[in-house]
Parts: sequence; C-alpha cells; structure tokens
Amino acid sequence: GFLGYLRRNGYLTETDNSKVTAEMLEDATLKLYMDNLATENCYAKQADWSIPEYTIINGKEELSRNIRAGFSLVDGNELPDLFNRDADGKWESINWDGINAVKSELYAGHGVIAGFKADTSKPGEVSENPMMNSETWAHYTNEDLNTNHMICIVGWDDEYPVANFLEDKQPPADGAWMVKNSWGSEDDYIELENGGTIGYDPHGIVEDGKHSGYLWISYYDKSLSYAESMTFDSDLAEAGGELAVMMYDYMPSLVGVRTDEDTREENTSVLKTANVFTNDTGLNAQLYSVSAKTAHPNATVTYSVYLLKDGFRNPEDGELLGTATATYDYAGFHREKLDGSIAIGAGESFAIVTEETVVENGETLYEYAPNISYSKAHAETVKAEEAEKGISSNDRDRNADEYGIAVVNKGESFIYDNGIWTDWTEYEPRTRLLDDYAIDNFSIKAYLIVNISEAEETK
Repeated sequence: GFLGYLRRNGYLTETDNSKVTAEMLEDATLKLYMDNLATENCYAKQADWSIPEYTIINGKEELSRNIRAGFSLVDGNELPDLFNRDADGKWESINWDGINAVKSELYAGHGVIAGFKADTSKPGEVSENPMMNSETWAHYTNEDLNTNHMICIVGWDDEYPVANFLEDKQPPADGAWMVKNSWGSEDDYIELENGGTIGYDPHGIVEDGKHSGYLWISYYDKSLSYAESMTFDSDLAEAGGELAVMMYDYMPSLVGVRTDEDTREENTSVLKTANVFTNDTGLNAQLYSVSAKTAHPNATVTYSVYLLKDGFRNPEDGELLGTATATYDYAGFHREKLDGSIAIGAGESFAIVTEETVVENGETLYEYAPNISYSKAHAETVKAEEAEKGISSNDRDRNADEYGIAVVNKGESFIYDNGIWTDWTEYEPRTRLLDDYAIDNFSIKAYLIVNISEAEETK
C-alpha cells in the first residue's frame, strides 16, 4: 500500500516490484518527508543533522569540534532521583542529593538529560491542562504525571521566583532549572529549499526579541525525573588504528528506567559477570579499553582480562593478561581506558571479567545490573489488563509501551554465583523469568585497536 502511494504521487517511478531496492525506497520516503512533513516546524529523526565544516568559536573561524574527531561515550551516569516518593510512589519532597548531583555535573560541563510531563505534544498546541506560563516560559507540573518528553538541563537559578509560574499552579518555593528543548527557536533553525523550515518556532524564553528554545522548570516539578549525564572522549578515534568494538548487548534496558522497578542484583557472596570474545578482525590488536554497566552509585569495578585456553571451561580458564580497578560516582555505563599493555592476537579468544562491589554500613556487597525489558507476550497482557480495568494514561505501566527481544547465545555471557561459573543462557534465576521478560547479555564491551601498519601490509 505504501509503495502504491509513493508511485501515485510521483515519488517512486519504478513499476516493477521486483526491481525496487531498499535505497530507492529510502530516497522516495525522504522526498515524501521533505515535501510534506518538514514544514511542521519541528525537529525529527529524518531532519538534516549535518554541520558546517567551519564554525565561529570565540569570534574566530575554526574547524568544527564535532568533525575534528569522532567522539564515543565514556560515562552514562544515572543520577539520583530528583524527588522522594511516599509509600504509594507519589511525589513527597525534593531529594537534595539529586539536585546537588545535577548541579555538580553542570559544574563539570556536562549537560543533564531528564524527562518531564510536557503539557502539549508539540509546539503551538493549546493544552487542556496548562502547566506552562507562556509569558515567562516557566513550567511546573503540580500533580504526579508520567513523563512524555525529554529535555537537557543546562543551568539553574536557586532564586527563580515562584511568581513567574502560572498563578493557580505555583510551586511551594523558589528555584528552577534552565533547560534546552528541541521544539525550535527563532534564531537557530534550518531553511529548506522548498521554503519550509526545520527547528523554527516561537518557542522558549525571549532574548533580544527572539524566542530562544530554552525554558524554566521548577525544582518542585512532580514529573521531572530520570536525570542522566553523559561524558564523551575522542580518544578512540585518535588511538592510531582501526577501531573494533565487540559487544553483545543490543537491546534497550527499559525496565527500571521508565518505572521504579529495580532490576539490580545484590549479594553478600561473590558475584562476577563476564563476556567472552574472539578477535575476528584477522589482525593482531591492542585491547584499548573495556566497559561495564554498574548497578549502584559509588561502585568499585575490577576488570580482569584472560586469554582463554582452547576448549576453555569458564571465563577464567586461561592466562590473566591484566587487571584494572575503578570507582564510579554514579550507576550506569562506564568505559575504562587501559594501560596499553594487553595484546590480543588474530583469532584468539579472551574474556573480560567484572567484579562490582559497594560498601554499605561497613559491609561489602557484590552486584550487577542486567538489561531487561518486557517480553512481547507480557507487554500485551499488561496493556490488555489495564484497558479492562480502565487505568488512566497517567497511571499506566509505561514499560508495556514497547517489548524487547534478547538474542543471547551460549558461550557469550557468563555469571559467577555460589562459587561456580554458569553460562548466562542456563542461569536459573534468569531462565525462570523469560516468559515475562527479555533479559539481554551483559553490557561488557571490548574496544580493540587494530594495527594499521599490519593491515596495510596485508592489503
């Protein structure tokens, strides 16, 4: 039906179905988008995100930092909650640990993403339940509502006045975050050849007579949540070789992100997780860095790298090539740069073993954080039950919005529990949950730098 629509409207001229390629379909769909959808005056995934080769930095024309080298993620920090909840899970009070963590990350130069309840679904709409003062661009969600939009926190004002919010919906005290939104501005947008625009809209705080795209959100907003900061580095692009990233975790971890369901495992006895990889680049390589996903703040992770024997029995059945230990302030994804001493030969198999610990009340606890989403069957069951019970959209289980499919093969991930190593595909605490949940491989990755000179000799 879609192919027929594209042909009838001149976007696809090939009449033989057998000759339509993916590239032809992509080009036709993009033309359709540019002609009909890009005039909606808001950003979209299909927008032109290209950047100029040169940009003005501190008044001088310089090569853009964004194309000088490729940046890769170093830390994806899950910051503490911005508010405390009561016994029913409802907003109770500000969590100053979360507020101060966001400020600390901003001080460090890191933007902080967060979710909140926007009172409209796109710019220009009129809300039935307004929470934004469109004169001051100050937003306050005064009731417990699910998030529906993401923004980036870029600053704060502890004295931002209560009076700037809607008169009938004012927070209990001063203080607000300055946030950057993606709903357009009058001084930062793209003009299209067809006369449309991407990113143009009179949205956000007015500066020099133009809407800037920025707005204020109260510290006391009852929807502002899931704060996360990210740090990046260009070290992998500048390492002097071809980068090969080895990983198995391709499924988003939705459970424990969209709701407060805790998926982190913790024990007083030793827990370790591991991924096994093979250097299939065809060339010798250096293990440049490794990564893991931590379960709790202030966790210490010890990374151990083993060169495995032929027919290895577990991830530690081989030669220990090296270790590294790091402590991370926040839970989440972390990539650790190694000292450059570990070489992995072409075709060799190796394991990265992680042991994560935290100290609570003087006791050492071992932990790990699996990536979990609802299974398709469970997501459909939850939605059907909610519809039958008449549960409102504000109280629904948002984990059921999407379902996950985890492709986990034997010999990829392993867990050490009760003194023995078990393949992740056979680990009983995981397998008994698979009817309701999709549980992915561990977020342990290997970043190999392949020797360029050797690659050129091979050519």
